[in-house]
Amino acid sequence: MGVSRDLQAACTASTAVICANADDHINIWLNGTDVGTFNYVNAYSGVSITCVTVPGSYFVSGTNVLAAGVTSDASQAVWGSWSLDITC
Repeated sequence: MGVSRDLQAACTASTAVICANADDHINIWLNGTDVGTFNYVNAYSGVSITCVTVPGSYFVSGTNVLAAGVTSDASQAVWGSWSLDITC
Protein backbone atom coordinates (compact mmCIF):
# COMPACT_ATOMS: atom_id res chain seq x y z
CA MET A 1 0.00 0.00 0.00
CA GLY A 2 1.31 3.44 -0.78
CA VAL A 3 0.30 7.04 -1.07
CA SER A 4 1.27 9.87 -3.39
CA ARG A 5 1.06 13.58 -2.91
CA ASP A 6 1.08 16.41 -5.47
CA LEU A 7 3.56 19.09 -4.42
CA GLN A 8 3.49 22.71 -5.59
CA ALA A 9 6.65 24.74 -5.10
CA ALA A 10 6.92 28.52 -5.12
CA CYS A 11 10.42 28.26 -6.63
CA THR A 12 12.63 26.09 -8.78
CA ALA A 13 14.30 23.47 -6.61
CA SER A 14 18.08 23.34 -6.87
CA THR A 15 18.40 20.44 -4.42
CA ALA A 16 16.50 18.83 -1.56
CA VAL A 17 17.09 16.57 1.42
CA ILE A 18 14.59 13.88 2.35
CA CYS A 19 14.66 11.99 5.66
CA ALA A 20 12.45 8.99 6.27
CA ASN A 21 11.70 6.21 8.73
CA ALA A 22 9.16 3.41 8.74
CA ASP A 23 8.25 0.11 10.34
CA ASP A 24 9.86 -1.70 8.60
CA HIS A 25 10.75 -0.15 5.21
CA ILE A 26 9.69 2.86 3.16
CA ASN A 27 10.41 3.35 -0.54
CA ILE A 28 10.16 6.89 -1.89
CA TRP A 29 9.86 8.12 -5.48
CA LEU A 30 9.80 11.65 -6.84
CA ASN A 31 8.12 11.99 -10.24
CA GLY A 32 8.66 8.27 -10.81
CA THR A 33 12.38 8.38 -9.97
CA ASP A 34 13.49 6.14 -7.11
CA VAL A 35 14.84 8.34 -4.30
CA GLY A 36 15.68 5.42 -2.02
CA THR A 37 14.67 2.76 0.47
CA PHE A 38 14.77 3.69 4.14
CA ASN A 39 14.84 1.01 6.84
CA TYR A 40 13.47 1.10 10.37
CA VAL A 41 15.48 2.90 13.05
CA ASN A 42 14.22 2.71 16.62
CA ALA A 43 14.94 5.12 19.46
CA TYR A 44 17.26 2.66 21.23
CA SER A 45 19.40 1.53 18.30
CA GLY A 46 21.92 4.36 18.44
CA VAL A 47 21.52 4.77 14.66
CA SER A 48 20.34 8.02 13.08
CA ILE A 49 17.40 8.27 10.71
CA THR A 50 18.58 8.13 7.09
CA CYS A 51 18.59 11.30 4.99
CA VAL A 52 19.54 11.53 1.32
CA THR A 53 20.15 14.42 -1.05
CA VAL A 54 17.70 14.71 -3.93
CA PRO A 55 19.16 16.38 -7.03
CA GLY A 56 17.28 19.35 -8.45
CA SER A 57 17.00 17.43 -11.73
CA TYR A 58 14.43 15.12 -10.08
CA PHE A 59 11.97 18.05 -9.90
CA VAL A 60 9.86 19.27 -12.80
CA SER A 61 8.28 22.62 -13.51
CA GLY A 62 4.72 22.66 -12.18
CA THR A 63 3.28 19.73 -10.25
CA ASN A 64 5.68 17.23 -8.66
CA VAL A 65 4.50 13.90 -7.28
CA LEU A 66 6.08 12.34 -4.20
CA ALA A 67 5.07 8.70 -3.67
CA ALA A 68 5.82 6.53 -0.65
CA GLY A 69 5.22 2.84 -0.09
CA VAL A 70 5.61 1.21 3.33
CA THR A 71 6.13 -2.51 3.87
CA SER A 72 6.23 -4.42 7.12
CA ASP A 73 8.17 -7.60 7.90
CA ALA A 74 5.58 -8.70 10.47
CA SER A 75 1.86 -8.31 11.04
CA GLN A 76 2.16 -5.49 13.54
CA ALA A 77 1.78 -1.74 13.30
CA VAL A 78 2.65 -0.32 9.89
CA TRP A 79 3.71 3.31 9.65
CA GLY A 80 5.98 5.57 7.66
CA SER A 81 6.99 9.20 7.86
CA TRP A 82 9.19 11.54 5.86
CA SER A 83 10.30 15.14 5.72
CA LEU A 84 11.42 17.00 2.61
CA ASP A 85 13.55 20.16 2.82
CA ILE A 86 13.77 21.90 -0.56
CA THR A 87 16.49 24.45 -1.38
CA CYS A 88 15.66 26.99 -4.10
